Amino acid sequence: MITVITKPISRIYDILKYFQILLLKIQKKKIPNQRYGGHYAVTRSVVEGLEKIKADFNYNPKKLSDMSEVVYVPGGYQALKWAIKMKKKGKIMKLIAGPIQVETPDDSNGIIKSKYIDLFLAISEWIRVFYIDMAPELSDHIDVWTVGVDTEYWKPKKQENISKNILLYHKRPIKRMFNECKKILENNGYNTEVLYYGKYTVEEYREALNRNSFVVHFVEQESQGICMAEAWSMDTPTIVWNPGYFIFNNGRNEYSSSSPYMTLKTGLFFRDYTDFETIVKNSLTNENFSPREWVIKNMSDEICAKRLLEIINKKFNFNS
Repeated sequence: MITVITKPISRIYDILKYFQILLLKIQKKKIPNQRYGGHYAVTRSVVEGLEKIKADFNYNPKKLSDMSEVVYVPGGYQALKWAIKMKKKGKIMKLIAGPIQVETPDDSNGIIKSKYIDLFLAISEWIRVFYIDMAPELSDHIDVWTVGVDTEYWKPKKQENISKNILLYHKRPIKRMFNECKKILENNGYNTEVLYYGKYTVEEYREALNRNSFVVHFVEQESQGICMAEAWSMDTPTIVWNPGYFIFNNGRNEYSSSSPYMTLKTGLFFRDYTDFETIVKNSLTNENFSPREWVIKNMSDEICAKRLLEIINKKFNFNS
């Protein structure tokens, strides 16, 4: 059995969390989702994927006695810090962490470099390479695992006559390039809709995907790009700006990808607005892509949960 945790198994922690939530209610502020701790999309995929394949696991048990000797912390600094403490005490036999903990291996006091972590999961290959470059000690216990998508929730109900509707996903674009790309689309007879990162609900994003035939995605790097996988599941291809580098918060200029799981089935990359104009004139037709089919075969919750167990079993020889 595997225990998945995103918070310490501690009554004191639970009481403090209760009062934090109570304070948010009093202040009439947004209350975070209480079911899935850490990074919501990651934890949701882990838990629901393992449920769908009927894996032997439990999630955030109330008592220490219900915790397995194999513990997986997909996200949450406090949870990982507590799990490392339990590993030191011999309460945990194998400790797995990642993919969402830090931006670089040095963040949060270098917690992911702890010798008590037996397996760290990077969310994509370029992240794995970057982490090893910064922290070579990770090289013998780091692997790549992909977060899945709920293909039933992200199931298209496309509106009619949307072939000329394009969604622009505005995350961190270069302003001039964004404006030029928008103008290129409009000059070629397309209707554009802009969605601003962090200013929409999940439901609004899904409905926007139903209104549009393509998404043009503007951000210089994505560790995985879950929002793009959600678009693919909605049978919406992505045209993605990909400069190929990113300056991290430590000042390092590193190779990166803005859509590390993109394939010719799911979309195309462009580097600048001249590249983009070529795509608009020559390749902007859904007939060239089959994104939902690709996601169902490669990135559903179930497939990613099976892959997670395969990585864990191979690493620790649990099936031998």
